[in-house]
Amino acid sequence: GLVTTAAALWVESIAFARVPATDASIILTTEPIFAAVAGAITLGETFGTSDYVGASLIIGACVLATLIDIPGDQKCEIDSEGAVDGECEPPKEWPLGGF
Repeated sequence: GLVTTAAALWVESIAFARVPATDASIILTTEPIFAAVAGAITLGETFGTSDYVGASLIIGACVLATLIDIPGDQKCEIDSEGAVDGECEPPKEWPLGGF
């Protein structure tokens, strides 16, 4: 379990370094929904009212986070060489180096 968990988190951190923070947070926020659906499909788990309410709240929060533009939110793009285009600060260096 330790090796598989560590490997999954390592691959996840590499993948999330390549996507915008908003997308990464939405993916991580919806992870319990994916786990519940996988449990329903593979193990025959059933959903109760509280499960549907919780999933609705999670999905609603993700939709709001996607639709609402927060004032002062930095808009910029980083090209493949690491150059910053737009109004933001350059990314912080990854403590373990690039992958």
